[in-house]
Amino acid sequence: MKLTRRDVLRFAGGSLLGTLCTPLPWKLLDDTSIWTQNWSLTPTLPRGAMTSRSTFCTLCPAGCAVGARCVNGVPFAFDPVPGHPLGGGALCPVGLAAHHMPYHPLRLDGPQQFSGKGADGHLSPIAMQDALAKIRAALASASASGATVAVLDQRPGRALSALYQQFLATYPSRAYITAPAATDETIAALAALSAGTMPEAGFDLEHTRTILSFGAPLLDGWGHPGRMQAVLGDRAARNVKLVQIESHRSRTAAGADLWLPVRPGTEAALALSIANVIVRESLYAPGAERSFPDFAAYRELVMRYHPHPVSALAGVSPDAIVQAARALANGPSIALSGGEAAAGSLPQAVRSIVAGLNLLCGNVGREGGIMYRAGSSTPVVPASRLQDVPDHSIRVLIMDGADSGEAFPSTLLEKKLVPENSVVVLLAPTITIRSAMADYLIPTASVLDGWDDLGTVPGAVVSSYAVVAPVLPARSGVADPVSFLSAVSGSFDAGVKDTQELLRRAVDGIHAGKRGTIVSADGATRTAVGSMASGGEVWDALGGGGCWIEETPTVASRSVRFSLLAAGVEADIAEAAHPLTSDSRNVVLEPVGMRGALSAGAISPIMSKIFQESNLRAVGGSLLLNPATASALGVADRSVVTVRTAQGSAQARVFMDPMVMPGVARAAVGPLPNNTPAGEELGMAAVLDLCTLRPDGTWRYTDATIEKVS
Repeated sequence: MKLTRRDVLRFAGGSLLGTLCTPLPWKLLDDTSIWTQNWSLTPTLPRGAMTSRSTFCTLCPAGCAVGARCVNGVPFAFDPVPGHPLGGGALCPVGLAAHHMPYHPLRLDGPQQFSGKGADGHLSPIAMQDALAKIRAALASASASGATVAVLDQRPGRALSALYQQFLATYPSRAYITAPAATDETIAALAALSAGTMPEAGFDLEHTRTILSFGAPLLDGWGHPGRMQAVLGDRAARNVKLVQIESHRSRTAAGADLWLPVRPGTEAALALSIANVIVRESLYAPGAERSFPDFAAYRELVMRYHPHPVSALAGVSPDAIVQAARALANGPSIALSGGEAAAGSLPQAVRSIVAGLNLLCGNVGREGGIMYRAGSSTPVVPASRLQDVPDHSIRVLIMDGADSGEAFPSTLLEKKLVPENSVVVLLAPTITIRSAMADYLIPTASVLDGWDDLGTVPGAVVSSYAVVAPVLPARSGVADPVSFLSAVSGSFDAGVKDTQELLRRAVDGIHAGKRGTIVSADGATRTAVGSMASGGEVWDALGGGGCWIEETPTVASRSVRFSLLAAGVEADIAEAAHPLTSDSRNVVLEPVGMRGALSAGAISPIMSKIFQESNLRAVGGSLLLNPATASALGVADRSVVTVRTAQGSAQARVFMDPMVMPGVARAAVGPLPNNTPAGEELGMAAVLDLCTLRPDGTWRYTDATIEKVS
């Protein structure tokens, strides 16, 4: 069966997945549904030795510690590890089925190439040596002409990330790019407000008093599941308050102490109104007038946003605005912004204003606030966010297949590439949505069958590192990323032959630094690195499921100068501080999805079936509307509608959800139901490509119309 780029988008989204591969996985899915109704028919497991292995889930940057239960050395279940600092004794639903990934029906069994750039370009096998030769020629051509060579790393902080930077340093024009992740957007916004280079930082959630969240899904897939459960699970006993500012009554909003249901598009005005209360009532940190050179300009700006007019604009009561402001000022506290995995970040102006609230309240470099991580280093090639890369600048792009678990529109990536003759290489174990953007697909190791590592989790206050050793034998035809880089660039010497040796070198560096502790695989014991005799001893501890943790974050040993307002932010506020329009025909379209479950190629097929049958999550193709909105549009529950924006149109199936704000349509980004007829409903690529890509690289809100399908 020949596949086109268009087919890949459908298949990786879940559509027609059963026709793409052997029928065995889908027969097993059918059998599973029968077994759940007839337990006497459930087959027994093969006989063999029952063992367990300590490892980590690498499906997203959280890297939670797991215990793999095995029969004859083959894992059949993943369990969280109580007390382990990486994961905190919990796993997300995607991680619980991560041991299925080595057998995924979309797994690549060899290199593939597309015959053309268009949607109808065919995917066909190519010999590894031929693929390497073509990629080598493209890199050499780019280097000779001074064109940009780039690497997109969706999971920065690994040993491989540093190697990517060294690889890029051999090219005259290069870009090391990270994906537009929402978890650490407040940290990035703070860095933009600093006068120099701000050290790496994280949120000291364990010691804070108030968390003011602008749309961050803190109770639904943000950071480590176990950490968030420990921090927010028993807030009353710990005297911690969660204030959620979000248009939708999400799981986090439902579990918050105070929910402010803001109208989409008015988050900037609401953040400035909170600052208004803090400034008017002199609740800001002592010495703030002297600490920030633009304090006078900041005061003048926020004084325009009194709670009463903002209340009418944002749909939030003045008392709630005052209550949120006073709670934030009663520090230590943290203000952060974020978005669901599909919706992406809030506009740049909002992120900057929210980050400034932390400065105003004196919560940067303070316990219980935003703290600097010890041991920050200067990268060989500084990182750029994808949205900040100049348009039409990249000639050759290598995309690392390690997934952030979050989505971004293909149009965001396409506009960064040189038109016509760009070359995109994807290093990944399976066919995913990203595969349709590539020219060459190079298979790499999957979860459990290759060497990997985990850097510091975004948002953490202490640095960490873990080595992920293979549990299953290596798969034939798989490329090692280290060997791949050496093979495609004649001028680059990695200094190591493969990923295992690269990780050994990283572990030797940890031993040489004599800092931090090694936490055992069960989380029960800690050993100071300084007391360990050799790098080999550290390697043995990490290879068995342990991890390295830095001792403490840095509180006040680093002096960083900040401004409260980013350059040009006032010009952006006028657009970022007004509600989006909605009427009887128009709605505000917002993508929605669960971290790590946005593409059929990135999760176990079993998860897709669970999504379909449980109704706990909206599957791809679902359009969630408030009943009042549906009534105004004249559409019924489960009816098929056409969603139309300035970017195009696609069909979706309506589901009533009273938790959605009237005038808003939430389009689910995620795996389509298995065997969905092609083109019937919205998939991930269709949803995101309907979104308006704004100048700051965000796509969260889009004006759309909903039309009944006759």
